[in-house]
Amino acid sequence: MASRDCSLHAVRVCLILLVIAFVSAACATSGFERSTNIADTMAKQTQVIQEAKPQVDTMLASLDELTRAQGDLRPAFKRFSDTLDDTEKVAARTRKTGQTIREKEAEYFAEWQKESAGITNPQIKAATEARQAEVKAKLSSLGQRGKTAGDAYDPFINNMRDIRTYLSNDLTTGGVKKIEPTIEKARRDGAALQKALDDFNRASADVQASLRPTGTQ
Repeated sequence: MASRDCSLHAVRVCLILLVIAFVSAACATSGFERSTNIADTMAKQTQVIQEAKPQVDTMLASLDELTRAQGDLRPAFKRFSDTLDDTEKVAARTRKTGQTIREKEAEYFAEWQKESAGITNPQIKAATEARQAEVKAKLSSLGQRGKTAGDAYDPFINNMRDIRTYLSNDLTTGGVKKIEPTIEKARRDGAALQKALDDFNRASADVQASLRPTGTQ
């Protein structure tokens, strides 16, 4: 009887161990799944950037409308002011892009390095380290481009705010003329911002393609 109880106990223990092993295997994330996940994260961040550029266009268009307006400038000024509020919201989301990528990059490499620590074959280990260095460089560059795009908003937004503040107290064609140098700088800052957004989008597309299982290296 004792022998039978021991046998049943052993069976139960084996079953429990099998279940644990199965769950662990199911929960483990494969390398290509991790790559796909971070590529998906970048795709979402790229979507934020892609939505940002049309807003910059809208902001610049509202500035142009305001500077060309004649007579009662209040309707054009209101559209300019409302557009600036919307642009600031988009800017806040854009500024988070670089930080989000850096956070996901850290998670990605922590898991990858933990997994690759068990590699014993020298050739495969060297190839893994080379691939890690390549991907790390691309992700770091992309994170920096995201930060650059976010930072490029500062002079653009600041000038637009200054224009709004000044014209709210001198909403006349003469007032517009007095701040023409600032208006021109805002346009140049807008062009620089658009370039930074474009640079991020191109770099992101390249990195995503290199990370997805069907991508090219």
